[in-house]
Amino acid sequence: HIKELQIHKKQARCHRGQDRLANAVPSSKELLNQAAQRGTALSSIVNQLIQQLDDYGAQELEIAITEALHQNVPHPNAVHQVLERRREQKQLPSPIAIALLNNPQARNLVVRSASLADYDELNTEKGE
Repeated sequence: HIKELQIHKKQARCHRGQDRLANAVPSSKELLNQAAQRGTALSSIVNQLIQQLDDYGAQELEIAITEALHQNVPHPNAVHQVLERRREQKQLPSPIAIALLNNPQARNLVVRSASLADYDELNTEKGE
């Protein structure tokens, strides 16, 4: 009975991570599907993608996953290569992990960047 409970709790943790990824980075669902079809262990991939989400943010991770899928490489290492290439192109420093205390709300918070296209439109309307 205890062993079954441990297995159930381990599976629940994996799904919690998958839910966080799916909410923040929609293309992660497709990456996980393709990785599962190739027989890759999903718990490891989920953990790596969550770390990348924390380090680089949802918008950058979405771009990187989309590019990795386009290259037909559904693996976090490919995603990491894209993230690093983009960071270097922007001449940004390496991400530093911030340890959030045992606050699951803060740790699982996802903030999506708003589109600034409306502001660009305002500038073009004013003739700037």
